[in-house]
Amino acid sequence: MNCERILSALDTHARDRSNEPFLTLIKGESRVDYSFSDFRVQSLRFANSYHKAGIRPGRVVFIVLRHCAELYFSFVGAMYHGAIPSFLPFPTPKQDADLYWAAHEELFKLVQPDAIITYSENIGAIRAACGDLNVSIIDIADLDISTAAEPSGREGYDDIAFLQHSSGTTGLKKGVMLSYGKIATQIQSYSAAIGLGPRDTIVSWLPLYHDMGLIACMITPITVGARLVSIDAFEWVSRPASLLEAIETYGGNFTWMPNFAFNLIAQTWRPKNEKLPDLSSLKGLISCSEPCKAETFERFYSTFANCGLRNEALRTCYAMAETVFAVTQSSTETTPRILHIDRHLLETEEKIALLDSNSEHAATFLSNGPAINGLKLRLKTQAGYEYDQANSHRSGEIQIAGTFLFDGYYLNAAATDSAMDGEFYSTGDIGFFHEGELYICGRAKEMLIVNGRNYYANDIEEAVNSVENLKRGRNVAFAVFEPRTQSEVAIVVAETEITDKQARLNLQSSIKSTVFSRLELTLQKVVLVEPGWLVKTTSGKISRKENLNRYLATQNIA
Repeated sequence: MNCERILSALDTHARDRSNEPFLTLIKGESRVDYSFSDFRVQSLRFANSYHKAGIRPGRVVFIVLRHCAELYFSFVGAMYHGAIPSFLPFPTPKQDADLYWAAHEELFKLVQPDAIITYSENIGAIRAACGDLNVSIIDIADLDISTAAEPSGREGYDDIAFLQHSSGTTGLKKGVMLSYGKIATQIQSYSAAIGLGPRDTIVSWLPLYHDMGLIACMITPITVGARLVSIDAFEWVSRPASLLEAIETYGGNFTWMPNFAFNLIAQTWRPKNEKLPDLSSLKGLISCSEPCKAETFERFYSTFANCGLRNEALRTCYAMAETVFAVTQSSTETTPRILHIDRHLLETEEKIALLDSNSEHAATFLSNGPAINGLKLRLKTQAGYEYDQANSHRSGEIQIAGTFLFDGYYLNAAATDSAMDGEFYSTGDIGFFHEGELYICGRAKEMLIVNGRNYYANDIEEAVNSVENLKRGRNVAFAVFEPRTQSEVAIVVAETEITDKQARLNLQSSIKSTVFSRLELTLQKVVLVEPGWLVKTTSGKISRKENLNRYLATQNIA
C-alpha cells in the first residue's frame, strides 16, 4: 500500500468514497457519523475560520477541547490552513484550572503560539499563564465556520505537519516535530506490518493528545482510509465494557491500549444479561505505551476467549512520538513470544541468560516484536553497542535510527542534541534482543538500585498489583536516599479504600512479603494513601517523579 500524505489522502477519500462513514463519535447514548466528505468540508470550514481570525500559516495553534467532532476538525483544519496544530489535554474536573494552566507558562513562553483554541471557561486562566505574550486565545464559539475554503497549506515532505507534546505533569513539555513526509512513510510501514487497510475499522477510547491516540487512532485512519469509531475516554473509564460493545456493533478490527486498560476491562467485566460481546472481528488488540505483561494477556484472553477472541489477535507494540508512532510490532500470525530470563544476573550484572519457566530465579518478558521497515535498533550497554540482528548478551539503552525519526524538539535544540547519539535517538528505555525481537525491561530513570542490585520499578508495581484490597494500577515504587546507611532504599506508595488501622497494617505486611517473595527485595516502607492521592501524567500514567516529590514533602502520612 502506497500512502499519500495526510491531507492529500483525505482529499482522495472525500472524492472517491464521499458518502462512506469515516468518523463515528460515541458519547453516552448518542452516535454521530461523519462521512469522508463531511469530515473534509468541516475541516476546511475551520481552515477558513483561522484565515479570518488572522492566524498565520507556519505558526503553532494549541487546541484545548473536550472530546467532540470539533476536536478533529480544528486540528485538521489547522493543517489545511498551513498552521502547525498541537493538542493539549483538557483539564479534568478534579484539577484546579488555575494551577493547571500556570504549569504551562514555560511551554507557552517557549512555543509562543499564534493562537489557542478553547472554550470561554478557560480563557481567563490561559491568559494569565500567557502573561505578556502576543497570542490570540479564541473561544471556539467565536470562530466563523460558516463557509469552507480550498486548502492553502503546503504538504511538502519536510514541512512540519504538527507537534506532539510529550506527556508530563508539570514543567516543560517537549514538542516533537513531525513532518508530512515522515508521517506518511511511517504509516505506510506500520500499516503493512499489522495488515491495516482501507476497509478496516479502528475502535478507540484513547485521548488525542497522546501519540497512541493521535497517530494510531486519528492520523492513520485519515491517511489509510479506515473507519474510526471514537469513545470519550472519561466515559470509557467509568464503563470499560463500552469498548467491547463498540467492537461488536461496528465490527472493529483494531484497537490500541496500554497494559493497564487490558487489566481494567478484564477486572470490571460483568456480562450484561448473560450476553457476551462478539469479538471475532478483531485482527489486532494491541498493547502499547507501557511494558507489556504476559500475565495481562493471559488474564484478558481467559476472560474473553468464549467471546470469539482469537489468541493471535493479542499483539504488542513498542512506540513513541519521536518515531511518529510504532518502532516494533509483534507478529500477525502468532501470539508474542515469552522469554524467561535469569533475574539475578539481569539485576546484578545486566546480563541476559535464558532459564526454564519453572526456575526459581526466572523473570518473564513478553516480546514487542521486530523493528518495522524503515527503522534500525541497537543497544548501548556497558560493554558497547549491540544490534538487533544478534541475541543480546546484556541489557542496555534502546537507540533508534531510520527514515521516519523525528525532526527534533520544537525550538529546543539543547533537548534535541542531548537525545541524539550520532544518527541514533536515545530512548531512555532499557531492553534486550532475542532472535531479532525486542524485549523491554523498563526505563533507565525508573531503575532502582538497592543493595547493589537493579530493580525495575514497573516489576515492583506489578507485584504490588497482585495484592488484594488495593486499587490496581494505583501504586508507585521509587528509591529514596537513606542518610543513615548512605544508600538508597525502596519505597512503595499505594492507594486503598481501607481505613481500619489493623487492616492497613496487615495490608502493608502483605505488600512487603509479596514483593520480597517475587523479587527478593525488602521494601523499606509501604505508605498507604486514599484513592486519588497519586499524581498522573497527562497521558494517564502514574508520574514517578511527581509522586516522589509529593512523598518527600509529606513523609508524615500513615
